[in-house]
Formats: sequence, structure tokens, C-alpha cells
Amino acid sequence: MAADKPIDWAIIAQQYDQMVKYATALRLGTAEAEQVLCRFTRGGPKRPIYKAIEELGKAVKSIFVAEYVASEQLRREIHEGLQVVENWNSALSGDPRIRLPPASPRRCDGWVTAVFASVRTNSAFMAR
Repeated sequence: MAADKPIDWAIIAQQYDQMVKYATALRLGTAEAEQVLCRFTRGGPKRPIYKAIEELGKAVKSIFVAEYVASEQLRREIHEGLQVVENWNSALSGDPRIRLPPASPRRCDGWVTAVFASVRTNSAFMAR
């Protein structure tokens, strides 16, 4: 995968325990994703744990792209799934019952709002 810089494995190793701590808290429900996301995206310099998660994300993306290129079956599954989503979107476009919430001034709230809007849209479609 073409990237500006190579993956910084050292920061991933340094922050591994913290990443496991946050993942465990999310999995057990002792922390909410919104709280964690807001903590990482507050103003100021990036926290080392956030940088480590970004680097880990680059590694996961690179692995996915390699698998996507190598597997015709995976490409088919993804494209079939995309067609389902496109069909849902075309069926829902213009439906006056589906409204997105207003944009939030905080970056993390906007991201969470988008996720919740997606869930709400899919729920409205399934209720039909």
C-alpha cells in the first residue's frame, strides 16, 4: 500500500498495553466509544496512544488491501455488499421520515452522529 511514511512499529509496541486497555474497556462496556474518541480527538498535540492506533490502522489497511488484491472471492463479496447498500440508499432517498440530525460543532460528535444516523436509517429501512 502506498503511504507517505512506513508504519511505525515501535510506537505500536510502546503503546500496546494502553491499546489493549482501551479495547477491553470498550468490549466490557466500562467505557463508551464516544468518550474514548473525544478523548483522542481533543485539541492539542496528538497523544501517543492515538498515534499508535493510527499506525495500527495503517497496518490493518495494508493487510486488507493485500488480501483484496489476492482474493477474487473477497472482491466479489465486497462488491455484492456494496450493491446491497446502494439499493438501500436508492430506496431510502427522498423518504421524508428519515432525517439526519443537525451537524455538531465538535469533531467527535459529528463522527458519532454520522454513525447513529446510519444505524437509524438502516433501522427505518428494516421497519418497512
